[in-house]
Amino acid sequence: MAAVETRRRKQEVPEEQPALFYLMRRLERAEDQYLARTFSSYHRTHHEVDTRLLELFIRRIRQQNIFVRIMGPNGKQESLLLSKVLFSMSRVIRLYCSLSVRDEDNVYLRIFPDTRTGLIRVQRLRGSVLAPEEVFAHADQCHIIRFITRWIVERVDWQKTKLRNLDIYKLFVQTRQEQLEQKLASLNEHAQMQKMIKGRFRREAQPERQA
Repeated sequence: MAAVETRRRKQEVPEEQPALFYLMRRLERAEDQYLARTFSSYHRTHHEVDTRLLELFIRRIRQQNIFVRIMGPNGKQESLLLSKVLFSMSRVIRLYCSLSVRDEDNVYLRIFPDTRTGLIRVQRLRGSVLAPEEVFAHADQCHIIRFITRWIVERVDWQKTKLRNLDIYKLFVQTRQEQLEQKLASLNEHAQMQKMIKGRFRREAQPERQA
């Protein structure tokens, strides 16, 4: 009976298992080294580019009734809603400067994150020209937002665009008014505090003069 149990215990651990485990340990170590090299190589050649604020900005302004003037298919300026010339998909933004009957003849700005350099690039593409023209590049998305803002402001059609009708402008005015009221309340509170302090100093100084 004891011999059978010994035989069973020996069968539970195959003879080749130590060698196989040795191979697994080596493979495990090699895989860790490979992943470390890959991670290091990736971060040497790829940079995380934050565009979340930029994408939220584009999404919100596309919802507003802002009209801009751009060159139309007939060679004359046309007034179009921003939502018809500004598009965002998969972290790539297109801002059309000129529209044509043929898509390949359109002129537009392409704004995208370049993970190789860690910059957000603005390139101008002109119709069939293969090489894009570099217009602007910056690592800070706020600078790209300023670039887009300047582009829009220079082209706004004020005959159709009314600030008072824009949802964001209404929120802007309300927020500015609330901030102003808070500032005035804070200044008033500070003035009252100064008045109380001066009054207390006067009351404390009176007994000294009487003495």
